[in-house]
Amino acid sequence: MSKSNVIELSDPDLFTDSLTELIGVDVRGRKRFLAIEDGMRESTQSWREELLMLKARGMNAPKMAIGDGVMGFFWSAPEEIYPDTRHQRCCT
Repeated sequence: MSKSNVIELSDPDLFTDSLTELIGVDVRGRKRFLAIEDGMRESTQSWREELLMLKARGMNAPKMAIGDGVMGFFWSAPEEIYPDTRHQRCCT
């Protein structure tokens, strides 16, 4: 990797937040990047805000939400915003 491709992050304040991202898959199996937001350690509130933003932009309820088992706090946000969405745990 050339030095021009490396960014040094030495400020510890840059690491206080996390990023939440949502990727969707359409009926043809194509992946679609839906959102990426800075949040507070992947909290339920961060996920809730991201889902509310997508809903305000017109996103219909997803058929299924998939996440890893570490994201227990993720599951409460879709239940509030899209109560009919099914959940599935992925294994990585």
